Amino acid sequence: MHDIGVTWRVCPEHNCSDKTKKESNIKTHRAEVHGIGVTWHACTELDCEFKAKEESTLKQHRAGVHGIDVLWWFCDY
Repeated sequence: MHDIGVTWRVCPEHNCSDKTKKESNIKTHRAEVHGIGVTWHACTELDCEFKAKEESTLKQHRAGVHGIDVLWWFCDY
């Protein structure tokens, strides 16, 4: 398989050799691997330094670690 006529997009970060055919994949790569262009979502609980790239991940953290926004069901037996 030859890549004649393919324009490769290369990650511009130092010591990174990632390359792709789509520019949007470089943007995703830079965000996921290098943390560039990311909107961080930080936990607002006192003394907690957790932060996440996705708001849903922060919600899971707050529920699992801090018990926030958890719906508890108790057994009647």
